[in-house]
Amino acid sequence: MGAGKSRLPPQTLSELQANVDVDFTHEEIQQWYHEYLKTTGRYKTRLTREDFQRVYDSVFVGDSRDFVGHLFRTFDLNNDGYVDFKEFIVGLCVSGSERVDRKLGWAFRMYDTDGSGAITREEMTIMLKSQK
Repeated sequence: MGAGKSRLPPQTLSELQANVDVDFTHEEIQQWYHEYLKTTGRYKTRLTREDFQRVYDSVFVGDSRDFVGHLFRTFDLNNDGYVDFKEFIVGLCVSGSERVDRKLGWAFRMYDTDGSGAITREEMTIMLKSQK
């Protein structure tokens, strides 16, 4: 089966739809899955940080390495060094959410670079410099 005809397994689709943070329809999730496979290759099931950087750079211009590192960290929910499709969809939904509580929670996790539960002046400086 080629990447253009690949479909997300029904169980994965159901799990994503049941996730409180996912606001996409079944059809939208399938479309994102198709794009995800085009990016990763049809036999690759997760994005490395380098893959993530390449995708980001295909959309945005400028030196984004530091910022993308922080963005990748917030998408990699299980901290295994990869972003699988489920993490990718949840990350998209939360980072682009219209719900203020979700968006603020995501932004806090991004700025709290050491995961301490607080944002220090140094972390704020790191994040502001990374977004140039």
